[in-house]
Amino acid sequence: MNSQQEVNVLQINQSKVKMASNILQNKVAKHKIDFVLAKELRDKKEKLYGLSQKWNVISSKNNKAAILTTITSQRIAIIAIKNNTVAIKIQAHQFPITIISAYNSPYDEIQNTLQEIQDIFTSIPTEHVIMGTDLNGRNTIWGYKDNNTRGTAILDFILANNLFIINTQNEPPNFTNNDGRYGWPDLTICSQNLTSEIKE
Repeated sequence: MNSQQEVNVLQINQSKVKMASNILQNKVAKHKIDFVLAKELRDKKEKLYGLSQKWNVISSKNNKAAILTTITSQRIAIIAIKNNTVAIKIQAHQFPITIISAYNSPYDEIQNTLQEIQDIFTSIPTEHVIMGTDLNGRNTIWGYKDNNTRGTAILDFILANNLFIINTQNEPPNFTNNDGRYGWPDLTICSQNLTSEIKE
């Protein structure tokens, strides 16, 4: 956090690709990032996924989602470490913010991860939340040409919890690969009470 108490958050899905670590280092330096909401991290034996040792890493139990930060652990409260989800609380401006990182494999049941997130929300019913997710759901609201059952469940969850999707429909894909597939699985979401504070 800088002197104006802004909180700079970056979401990245490394997809276990080494080049993503290089991109991450460059973005962190350029934008003075405080928190990285990371998905599909590279081998944990590597040096903090390409970042220096000054970064603290708080991972979900399956190591698929993590929050990386340079903020000292004394200024962070870890509020949940679940199988697919990790959440911390920080103090920013005049109010606390809960930061969540979540990943759901396309081969796993989406309701398990949504329930993990719901349990966190239940424990912080009125607080400000920012969340970076890769839930692998398709919905036209965040860029796909069609919806699938998983995408509908995710949207229902977002609406039921009065959340705001920061992604827009006209954004370029946030997932591409060499065989020509692409998509928008990564969502950045916040509570409605944070929308006036967000700077993209």
